[in-house]
Amino acid sequence: MTTSIIVVCSFLWYLPHLYSTLSLSCRDHFNWWFYSAVAEPSLLEVSSLLAVALFFWLYADIIRPKPVRIPVTLRAFQMLLATTVVVLSVFQWGFFSPRSDEARIYRFFQQEVSGWPVIGRFIVQPVIPMEPLEVSALDYQTDPAFATVRQLETEYYETFVAHGRSPHFGMYEGQLECEAAREIERAWLEALETYAASREAKHIVDPRQSPH
Repeated sequence: MTTSIIVVCSFLWYLPHLYSTLSLSCRDHFNWWFYSAVAEPSLLEVSSLLAVALFFWLYADIIRPKPVRIPVTLRAFQMLLATTVVVLSVFQWGFFSPRSDEARIYRFFQQEVSGWPVIGRFIVQPVIPMEPLEVSALDYQTDPAFATVRQLETEYYETFVAHGRSPHFGMYEGQLECEAAREIERAWLEALETYAASREAKHIVDPRQSPH
C-alpha cells in the first residue's frame, strides 16, 4: 500500500512537469507554475508541498510500530523515490531562480546526472536560462553584423548580472531572464547568417582570392 501511494503520487507530481516542459514556452511555463491557480498558493508551491508531505508521510510510516516487518530493500526503494521527488522540487525552484544556490545545483544536475545511464532517460531537458555567449575566431567586437547581439548582451548584463542582482524567480521589471537569453540566442543565429553571407561575398569579389 505504501509503495503504491508513493508511486502514484510521484507519477501525478511528474505529469505537470513533463507537460509544461515539453509544451510551453518560457513565458507560458512561468505563468503555468505561478499564475495558473485561482488563488494562493501557486501551482509550484503546491507541487513542492506535495513532495515534502510525501517524504514526511513516508518517514512517519517507517518509524510507526508495525506488527509485520517491511523488507529493507522495499523501504530503500520507497525512500529513494520520495527523496528524488523532493530533490527535483529543489531543482525546479533553481530553474525559476537562475542566480540562486538552487540554480547552481540544478545546472550541475543537468550537466552531470543527466548523462548517467538509465536515470538520464527520465530527465527532460527544458529550455533553460543560458549564459551569455562567448565568441572566438570572429570579428565579434567590430563587425556590424553582431551589433544587435552586443547590445542585447549589454542589456542582459545590466539587468540580470550586474551588481550581483538576483531577480525574483528570474524576472526583473516584468522581463524573464530566460526570455532575454532566448532573444540573444535568436539574434546570435541571425548575426551568424549575416556574417557568413558577407564573408562569402567578400571572398568572391576580393581579387586577392582569385586564382588568376
